[in-house]
Order: sequence, then structure tokens, then C-alpha cells
Amino acid sequence: MANFEMQLVSRIIRSGSIKEVLDWGITPEDFRVQEAKAYFKLIYEDFKNAQYSGTVWGPNVAAQRLPQLQLCDDASTRTEFLCSHVRRNRMQVDAQSAIVKAAGALAETSGDPTELLTVLSQEVTRLLELGSVKKSDMNLSEGMDQLVHEYVQRETGQFPYRMQWPWEPLNEAAGGIEDGDYIVFYGRPKSMKTWVLCFLISWVYDQNHRALIYTKEMTSLNLYKRVAACIARIPYQELRHARLSPEHKEALMDLRRYSEDITAENNMIVLSGSDAGPGADTVPWLQSKVEKYNPRILFVDGLYLLSDADSKKGAADHTRVMNISRALRQLAKTTGVPVVATMQATRKAAGHSDANLDEIAYSDAIAQDATIAVRCIQDKEEPVISLVFAGSREFKMHGLRINGVPGMDFSYHSMMNERDVLSAKESDTVEEEKKGKKGAPGAKKKGGTSDTAKALASALGGL
Repeated sequence: MANFEMQLVSRIIRSGSIKEVLDWGITPEDFRVQEAKAYFKLIYEDFKNAQYSGTVWGPNVAAQRLPQLQLCDDASTRTEFLCSHVRRNRMQVDAQSAIVKAAGALAETSGDPTELLTVLSQEVTRLLELGSVKKSDMNLSEGMDQLVHEYVQRETGQFPYRMQWPWEPLNEAAGGIEDGDYIVFYGRPKSMKTWVLCFLISWVYDQNHRALIYTKEMTSLNLYKRVAACIARIPYQELRHARLSPEHKEALMDLRRYSEDITAENNMIVLSGSDAGPGADTVPWLQSKVEKYNPRILFVDGLYLLSDADSKKGAADHTRVMNISRALRQLAKTTGVPVVATMQATRKAAGHSDANLDEIAYSDAIAQDATIAVRCIQDKEEPVISLVFAGSREFKMHGLRINGVPGMDFSYHSMMNERDVLSAKESDTVEEEKKGKKGAPGAKKKGGTSDTAKALASALGGL
């Protein structure tokens, strides 16, 4: 019978992973169907057996060990949904048992309500603590189980990362993009940060994973142009002006044909903030899309362009962006889906050569929330982008250079030391000063608008 418990057992076997189920908080005690409970215990015991290093049964092993078991889960049903319903069924059964227990207590106490209320209170408290949502508590034994399992996976080359970076030196330093990461790429206008984002989207697509993208400043079609250029490795300007060489045009047509394949057509979903309706493109709206599409990574092109679900109309910009940043961080933690976003740098970033998180507009919020913050600086002499690491929680790196040929090449170029970082920032500073002398909008003038006000204004400018 394809009840929720049997479907969950089937899901573990078919996916080859039990980690999401255990992370949710499911244990053998959650199963009320004895057959499903016995199957789950067998799988769970082998997983915890140190001799097998976290082995999880697959369909072939299950067919040998349990030939009577029929795999019965629906591919479209999320594992979290199955976990929730298994726990809900347990609560229903336990609630009925509590009522029977309370009735027995009432009969034994000859109508005295005191002991009855005590029993009911204990049972209600236990059921409320159990809940029907993802477990939030972790004891020492559970924590050590997960720690050792992760260590063994990394030691044996089975990286428990959500994704690898496309640049190997960054993988060596950071390991990869982890569940719940909140990564912010920031820079001044024309720093190519959106191009870096589009290349990362193409990288996720190339790995046959699903990317979910939010955009508001660009149309969905314009974003697809950039990402398609990166996937097909074709020159962007020639794509825009319909001047592709026969070879590059054929690469574009090949991508179109591949995208029509049923296994690939949903590997990239673009959400248009402009079309969502006034004020509708909030982080809760984004989370509903994450739950619908279950992407590998969520990309946000301009996090400050999202609508704030918490602030009242007319709230200060720094409050609005703070709320958006905090909500994005919580989305990543709740769903496990990493968020990679772009953000403007303040004009302060072009006024000094330090590598500080206060270069990010509204830095008090974003600098605290981001697990990794990277400043993008376009080289003025050659097609190279400097990625300067202003902040990261788990590793240290000055920065690295990547090639910056739109559509064609964003591969690793070279590492950066402290002197390289200083030089790149000074170059960016000189460029901004030139713009200021030419009377560029927002150039610093004595007696003019304050630096803080200009920083807020520039944060709402184009990427």
C-alpha cells in the first residue's frame, strides 16, 4: 500500500539519500506502519554503521535485501512533504492514544479531575513539542553523527556541497557552495557583477541542475541572452546585433534544440519582478517559487530591487533593504537552497583602497547576513575581472582574477595577493575620480549632498 510511510522509504531508496529525511527530524519512532518501520530501521542502521561510511541502499540493494518491497513514491512529491505527513500521521495516532489514556485515568480516579488534567497536560505538551514541522533541536549524539558523516564524505571525495565553484582555487579554499549559503557579489555600475552572476547561472545549467533567477531591472529575455551567450560560448555583442558567425549561430541553435528536451526545459526558470504586480515580488513570494521549483541555487539580480514584505510604505531605504537581506538569509537557512545575489557598492568603495564590508550599500545589514561577500572590479586595461573577498565566514582569501569576455570566457585567470587587491581598488578609485571631474551624476562636491545620501541614491542605480 502506497501510504506516506512506504512512500518515504521508497524515496530514500530511489534517491540514494537519507540525509534530508534525518535533517528534517524523522526517526524510527515516527513510523506507525510496522512494515515501513522495519524497512526504515534496516536502512537507518546500515547508514549509521561506521563500517559502511554512511551507505544508503539503492534500488538494486533493496531488491536483494527486500524483494517484496515495491518502490512507490511520486517523483513530483518533495521529500519534505512526505516527512511532514509521516509526522502528522504519528501525531494523529498519538493524539488518539492520549485520549484513551486520559479516559482510563479518569475512570481510575473516580471522577477527580486533577489527575486527569495532569495526564492531558503532559500528553498535549509532548505532542506540541513533537510538532509536524522540521525539527529545530539537535542533541550531541545527532550533531556528532552528522559531523562524522560529513567528514567521512569529504575525506573520501564525496563532497556534501550543494555545488562546486567554476574556479578551482576557490573550491580549494571554500570547498564549494554549501546548503544555506547567502553569497553577495557587489560593485560599482559597469563592474560586470551581473555578468558574473549570469556565468554562474550558466555553470549551474551546465551541471544539469536547476537555476531559479529573479530579475527586475532587466527583462527575462535580456537575461536569457546573457546566460545563453555564456552557455553556448558565443560573443554577446554579435548575438545582440545578429552578426554571429556560422559556427556561433550553430552553437546557439544547438542550445535551442537541447533546451526543448523534456529533461532540460525546466532547468532554468526566470522570475520577472516587474510582472509580479506592484509590491508582490517579496521574499515570501520568492520562497513560494523555491518550494514550487526546488532549484539547486536561487539567483537574485539586484536584491535591493525586491519589495519588502515587512516595512510600511515610505520606510527608509536602509530599513527596507535590511529587511530584504534578513529575509533572504532566512530563506536560505529554511530551505537549504543557497542564495547568490548582486548588490551595488556605495561610492565610498571608489573613494578608498581598503577591502571593507562597508563598501556594500546598507552594509550594516548585508555584511552581517552574507556568508560570503565579493567585490567585483573590472580591469580597465584588459578583459579581466578581479573578485576581491571582502568577507567570508569559513575561509580566507584575498581574491582571484577571472577572464571577463562577455559570453565567451569567465574562466580562472590568476590569484591575487594583498598588493594586487590594493592595486585593483586604486585603479577603480582613479576611474571614479575621473567621472567625478567630468561632472558625473553623484560626483562629490563641497557643500553638496552628504556621502550617506549619495550612497543610498547610488544603491538604487542600475547594475
